[in-house]
Amino acid sequence: MTAPRWKHDCTDCTYLGAYENADLYRCMECSLAALIPVLIARIGDACLDYMTISAIVFPAHAELVRASSPALFKAYELAQARRLI
Repeated sequence: MTAPRWKHDCTDCTYLGAYENADLYRCMECSLAALIPVLIARIGDACLDYMTISAIVFPAHAELVRASSPALFKAYELAQARRLI
């Protein structure tokens, strides 16, 4: 697994790996009441250089996510493979 490319200031996130230009994470603390995992694709160092989706919402929108954000789709696959969601 490669090291993260971009700065990420949440110490509670679990680094999943990289996909294309994105660093991928799963986080519980960034979610509603820390109950639902959030998937994050960080694409730069700036505060707003990321995309995110709730893991609970993902299955209903998987094909849309695959088409619009392949990095978030990959984050979901990696988190599932590691049994983090």
